[in-house]
Amino acid sequence: MIPAIGHLPVEAVDPARIQHWIDTMRRDGLGPRMIGNCTRVVGSAYRQAILLQIVRTNPVAGTKRPSIRQPAIQTWTDTEMTGFRNPQYIGAFAPLQPSPDAHDAYGLTHT
Repeated sequence: MIPAIGHLPVEAVDPARIQHWIDTMRRDGLGPRMIGNCTRVVGSAYRQAILLQIVRTNPVAGTKRPSIRQPAIQTWTDTEMTGFRNPQYIGAFAPLQPSPDAHDAYGLTHT
């Protein structure tokens, strides 16, 4: 960040400069999540500067950042659900249940 905007007074940074910084990070191979983290830090600093009446606007607000792709949700098929409900497999989860004489961190007995 320092080579891109750190040498400038806070009031001299505008959305065009922030967008150039974002585009440069992308060209340099940084991923969308890292770019998002960097812009969140700078945006947060500018939001605080607005509250302190140091600047009037947040230059990060007017920029286009790369989107983070969420993985697709995979749901179980009816066959997989039927297999999971099979009593043969349900017994496999029995060890996950606390024993009747187990105590929690506070010394309370589970009933």
